[in-house]
Amino acid sequence: MMNSSDLTKKLENFGLNRKQAKVYLTLLNRDLLTPVELARESKLNRTTIYRVLEELNNIGLVEEILDQHRFKARAVSPERLDIL
Repeated sequence: MMNSSDLTKKLENFGLNRKQAKVYLTLLNRDLLTPVELARESKLNRTTIYRVLEELNNIGLVEEILDQHRFKARAVSPERLDIL
C-alpha cells in the first residue's frame, strides 16, 4: 500500500482537484459511506458530494453500491491509478 504523500502526489498527477482528492481519500479511509456520511466526514456540502462522486465515478475511482435501498460509495484501490 502507498503512503499518504505518495498517494496525494499521484492524485495530483492524475488531475484531481482538491475536493475530488478529499472525497477519494475519505472513502479510502472509511470504505462504504452514504453521501450524507461522506459530507459529514469530508466537511463538504451534500450537493458538492453528489457532483464529486459522479465525477469520480466517471473516471473510475469510485464505485456506486445500492445497499438495502440506500446509495453508498466506495473508493477503488489506489493501485488502479497506475492502470488508468
